[in-house]
Amino acid sequence: MADSDSAAPVIPPTALAQPPPQGSPDVNATPEPEPPRKRKRIEDQASDRSAQTCDSQQANDRTGNMDNGETHAAPAVHDENYYDEGADCVIRVEDTLFRVHRFLLARDSSVFQDMFNLPTGEAKEETPQEGFSDEEPIHLFGETAEEFRIFLSVLYALPEELHAYRTASSDISRLLTVASLTNKYHFISTAWWAVSALYSVTSGEFGPPTHPMGDLTRASTAALIRILEVAMRCGHRRLIDFVVESWSNRILSKDLAPRAAMRVADRWDLDGLRGVAYYVQLMEMGKDFDGRLRMGHNLLSTQTQEMRPARSVAQLVQVQGSNEEAVVPAPARSTSSSEPPSEDETAPLTTVQLRRLLSGFYAMVTLWDHLRLNPPNFPRPDGCTYHMHGCVLTFRTVWLDAAKHDKTTTYGSADVVGRLRCVEDQLRASTDLACALSPGCKREALAAVKKLVKDVQEGLSARFVDLSVVGD
Repeated sequence: MADSDSAAPVIPPTALAQPPPQGSPDVNATPEPEPPRKRKRIEDQASDRSAQTCDSQQANDRTGNMDNGETHAAPAVHDENYYDEGADCVIRVEDTLFRVHRFLLARDSSVFQDMFNLPTGEAKEETPQEGFSDEEPIHLFGETAEEFRIFLSVLYALPEELHAYRTASSDISRLLTVASLTNKYHFISTAWWAVSALYSVTSGEFGPPTHPMGDLTRASTAALIRILEVAMRCGHRRLIDFVVESWSNRILSKDLAPRAAMRVADRWDLDGLRGVAYYVQLMEMGKDFDGRLRMGHNLLSTQTQEMRPARSVAQLVQVQGSNEEAVVPAPARSTSSSEPPSEDETAPLTTVQLRRLLSGFYAMVTLWDHLRLNPPNFPRPDGCTYHMHGCVLTFRTVWLDAAKHDKTTTYGSADVVGRLRCVEDQLRASTDLACALSPGCKREALAAVKKLVKDVQEGLSARFVDLSVVGD
């Protein structure tokens, strides 16, 4: 650095702030002392070095913490069943090391096959390759060591050991683990074998299943969710339909609460399960549905009349848009299952769920207003000579009387399925139909009512829609 004597003169700050007066400058005036440039530079450099040292120490502290974390991590142990000294691939899951054969992992177009075929670059003697030693294993995440051990048991299994999975006593939990992991790592044929075996066992193809998760009429909600999600990931349509049907029947029979099914149906877009779950949830919330919704404030009275749903639902939908959650208490339930209530059953309804319930409430009430005045049509059977002016008119009269009967109106205004079934029971016991209708017309009329009940139940999902999304 050059000496201060040869440095360019520095203009003092006061000279910049106050310009000199007009005329010649006062040469005898004592100039402001010049700041010591060299000392300032040294101080700046010292400050920079101090900041760098601080940053370096912080970085070293973070690195030291990571190193200490790795040092204090539980040491990996060899798996008792699947650590073969003669194998050529080391995999670490949690704190367990597995040493297995690469050719088993690389078959069936799996992701391991793609992994092993990746170029490794120029190998150096001092650089260990991943997967060839305990010090540099292949790390897998997302499953437990026990789950990976079950996965390997299928890859190493003999034919008679695999056959045990296709029996009535098959372990459903192990089958689910096998199907999930083989699908995750893209073992195509193995995953399809596992999920097909799962369907065969749960559907009773090999006899009544003995595993608690195998009988879907008694399985817990958590078991149904797990089986259905595995079936969805593997794309097994028959297992999906079977689980949805079994779950829907148990919800309709009040054996299981509907809220978990609402969440799963929305996640996977399962119309059949969604319709039943939302419908039963709506029925459990009571006839005064619109009055029981509380979104921070009591918007309506709980004494809302049965035939005034339109204005109430419209008001709730309008206010609902700005709320994240609607606090709707879960109704008391007595089920045959001894499992404790899950988080899905006790959590408040979400905004989207509440919108669907609101639109479904209005749609179901509107549907009943139409059906109670318009009985289903039925064809004229052979041999009926007085069909239109006799059988049809009589059936309409009996239908209208049954629709407004006290037995029917005891059901909620949105409980269309319940009201239709009540009307159907009254029609079957009606002496007027038995006397005024020909046997053929009565048979066709009751068949039309039964079909109407089925159509309404199958079309429930179309009633419970998020109108804010549909309108966009």
